[in-house]
Amino acid sequence: MAAVGMGYKKIINIIPDTIEVACRNSADSCTISGPAEDIEKFVAELKAKDIFAKEVPCSNIAYHSRYIAQMGPDFLKYLRQIIPNPKPRSAKWLSTSVPKHDWDQLGRNMCSAEYHANNLLNSVLFEDTFDMLPKNALTIEIAPHGLLQAIIKRSMPKGIHIPLTQRNNKNNTLFLLTALGKLFSNGLTFPVAPLYSEIEFPVSKGTPGISSLIRWDHTEDWFVTKYENMKTKSSGERLFKINLTSDNEEFMSGHVIDGKILIPATCYLQYVWETFSLMYHGPSYMDVPVEFEDVRFLRATNMSLNGNVELNVMIHYGTGQFEITESGNLVVTGLIREIENPTVPCVNATNEKSEFPILSRKDFYKELRLRGYHYNGAFRAVTLARGDGLYGKVEWKYNWVTFMDAMLQIQILGTDSRTLLIPTKIRKLKIYGPHHFDLMTKMDPENRVFDVYVEREYDRIVAGGIELIGLHASPVQRRKAPGIPVLEQYQFLPYSATVTLGETEAVRMCVQLALENTPVLKMKILEVGSQDNEPVVPKFIEAIEDLPLITGDYLLFTDQPIDDIAGVHIENAKYTNQTNCHFVVVNDLFNKQDDATAMAAYKYDEQMILLQKITKRLTLNPLVVRISEKDDDLKWITEIQTGLKNKTPIVLYSFNEYTNGIIGLVNCLRKEPDGHLVSCFYIDDTNAPPFDLTNSFYSSQFALGLAINVYRRDVMLATGRLAVELYGSSRLDQLCVLGLEFSGINTKTGKRVMSMVAKAGVASYNERPSKFMWDVPNHWTLEEAATVPVVYITVYYAFFMKTDIRKGKSILIHAGTGGIGLAAIRVALAYQLEVFTTCSTEQKKQFLLKTFPKLKESHIGNSRDISFETMIQRETNGKGVDFVLNSLAEDKLLASVRCLGQGGHFLEIGKFDMSNDTKIGMSCFLKEITFHAVLADRLEFASDEDIQYLKRMVDEGIENGVIQPLPSTIFPANEIEQAFRHLIGGKHIGKALIQVRDNPESLATLPLKFYTKYILNQTFPTSYPEV
Repeated sequence: MAAVGMGYKKIINIIPDTIEVACRNSADSCTISGPAEDIEKFVAELKAKDIFAKEVPCSNIAYHSRYIAQMGPDFLKYLRQIIPNPKPRSAKWLSTSVPKHDWDQLGRNMCSAEYHANNLLNSVLFEDTFDMLPKNALTIEIAPHGLLQAIIKRSMPKGIHIPLTQRNNKNNTLFLLTALGKLFSNGLTFPVAPLYSEIEFPVSKGTPGISSLIRWDHTEDWFVTKYENMKTKSSGERLFKINLTSDNEEFMSGHVIDGKILIPATCYLQYVWETFSLMYHGPSYMDVPVEFEDVRFLRATNMSLNGNVELNVMIHYGTGQFEITESGNLVVTGLIREIENPTVPCVNATNEKSEFPILSRKDFYKELRLRGYHYNGAFRAVTLARGDGLYGKVEWKYNWVTFMDAMLQIQILGTDSRTLLIPTKIRKLKIYGPHHFDLMTKMDPENRVFDVYVEREYDRIVAGGIELIGLHASPVQRRKAPGIPVLEQYQFLPYSATVTLGETEAVRMCVQLALENTPVLKMKILEVGSQDNEPVVPKFIEAIEDLPLITGDYLLFTDQPIDDIAGVHIENAKYTNQTNCHFVVVNDLFNKQDDATAMAAYKYDEQMILLQKITKRLTLNPLVVRISEKDDDLKWITEIQTGLKNKTPIVLYSFNEYTNGIIGLVNCLRKEPDGHLVSCFYIDDTNAPPFDLTNSFYSSQFALGLAINVYRRDVMLATGRLAVELYGSSRLDQLCVLGLEFSGINTKTGKRVMSMVAKAGVASYNERPSKFMWDVPNHWTLEEAATVPVVYITVYYAFFMKTDIRKGKSILIHAGTGGIGLAAIRVALAYQLEVFTTCSTEQKKQFLLKTFPKLKESHIGNSRDISFETMIQRETNGKGVDFVLNSLAEDKLLASVRCLGQGGHFLEIGKFDMSNDTKIGMSCFLKEITFHAVLADRLEFASDEDIQYLKRMVDEGIENGVIQPLPSTIFPANEIEQAFRHLIGGKHIGKALIQVRDNPESLATLPLKFYTKYILNQTFPTSYPEV
């Protein structure tokens, strides 16, 4: 006889005629029987083909074959003596002697001598019978020894199989009792008292007790599922409450990054894994091989030693998409799925030899500590690592979180930088738990260590049953400990700025400005808490810790429960008793009851307003001293010394000396006794008037009482009102890039011209000729001409070069009262298109109806929401329009795309969504639409042929009257700020002009290089010169 690694269905086609299949064990195993010589020869043939085959000792008896048929009558005779009265087999008796379809035949349904004789003389049908058993069945083998264990385990790998005896075991009594214990552990109960001698009570006095001999075994840790977690088994949502004082989460206190305890990235994934297992399999998540994809870590979650953190894990049935939130904020997103046919993670290449040294555990974590990773406890799982970060060893302590985190630690070592990196994205992560545990069982129980391989060329990390692909880590700013040198730089922020800053930068600016005006070494910050606001005082701690020698005293007064904040004294007290505070942070300073005007002025979601308390104003006339780098005699030193000695206010100033160090000088002087008397003006603008405190230009700034006063060129750009990269903050009315167009007088020919330039349009004198230049028609003024070039070039470029509009087609033009909107409507109507448009107010709607009588009122929608989409569908009977000239953003852009009909053309003239990489989806292109980006500022790089074609189109438009000047609003020169506010408010129609002088042909200002007017195009915070 022989055992063969092939199933019955395969081997029956190749087996010799002299050999029979004695036992059909499983789909990939059987036992054959026959003459010894034939068996030996066939086994050799199978081995030559790399097929498992092994002869089985059988005392030269070919069991379960025709070769023992002659012993059948004698065997049957003796069996009848043993079984004189046959009995019917019960329904629980699953026969391996006869096929199932013969179970009910007469004679074969009995436990008889004939039945058992047939079992010996014919093939055994294990495979067929095992298919009738549950895959997770518990089997008990009652036999002289556990002969069938190998067959049963291969056939039912998920079952539990317990033999009662074992051949060659030195103590089968102990083996039997052990087997009974295993049965009891797996849920079978039976009376064990008959195994022992009968006890007669009462027992004698000297009988020893057994209670002292029983002890709990604590050598292994076991994960026990809590009932409250089991409640959500099928809901796909679980709530994890993390408390570092709990035995289950205490280990996470060792995950310290830059001095803060953070929830490990791998902990989030384990929570998702556990929840996924509960949804489909049960609490034993480690037996479920899973694959994570496109995991994104959106924000880190801090933990305190005494506080609680609640994470809500939600997995969507069917898709496997998951989200983790904390306090309503999204923390992690991704996708999880079960691996149907898991494969063992393999290592593509191992570089055993390397010039890099092997780091011990101590050296490894010393290096990571220098980078900001302060790992402790279970998170110090790396036993050794190579210096290049491509290989290491990690110990296994039955903790997936610390093990996978250690894998990430080894990769960190491979980055040749001291930058602090945290995971932000994982492309794919595969976890094959059964294989991982299989490798673990082959290790020394006292030293279970896995090899970790980092393959940079494949962007993989492999260890045990874990494969991680595409880990992306982002650098984060580290906290600077006291005493570490800080590199400082001066950054100009205008006093009247409206730049939007984050809370951290806003606080930092406030601290710097306060110290600039009140030099102290210790600051006292008091915050009065509010119910709806997060404390701001931690931001002050961060800002002050970056400053050498500056320390802080931090107070937070609130009646709301709040977690402890390191370094902050928190209590519920009255702030009116506090004195000598440098900052008092008050939430909800402006409300409807206190100041309605302030509420109207600040309509943003959150504003931080810095107010300075002025206790006493100086009334003495200041001493004005110029600091010049050309002053070799340094006379100003004596003047400053004299002024400080007499306690006279001193104003230092520098004028158009870019490298002048006056700011650093004043900062040093203000730290000296009576240094508060010193202030300065740093002027960096050749067009600024000479410095004189009697000039209102400077006196108004001096009255603010600031220590440092800086005046620089391009203040409008610095404030963020003039955007160069994007077309302004609002695209409801189409805008232009700074300095794209102007109108003026050609000083060589004396002709009036209008032009679009690539840049430098904001100038009083333009020497660079432009290919886009036209003579101003005689019946146009320069003010009217200045409104024409950019808007009509953009419209003609979109309509006739990017696409080709046709008579009878329909078009949706957004922001119809803006410059480009008005020009586009005029051109579209001239070419007999059906025009739809949007605007933001009823006043603008009436203006459009009055300006364009052909425009239908039902064709004008609202540009402030997406209701225009319903208008388009209604007016076109669901067909949509042929063209969309878009200047709206975000959800309005997506709605505009949906307004297109079959084969439509989308003309995008804004940059906001393109620069933000807004997704529009591919399904919209099923309508065969075309998307065009219309960037008129790129025409600088167009071919001469395209430029000439565009100029001819504009010439024809001017000649036939299609091109007309736009309406405009004129502001005097001293109201330039009001002009910008007018544009930002979105209440204007057309363009805004700044009137600098009344007579543009006056020779009083020519040939001086400045122009008479600056034109602000629509809502763009930009200006254009006009002569």
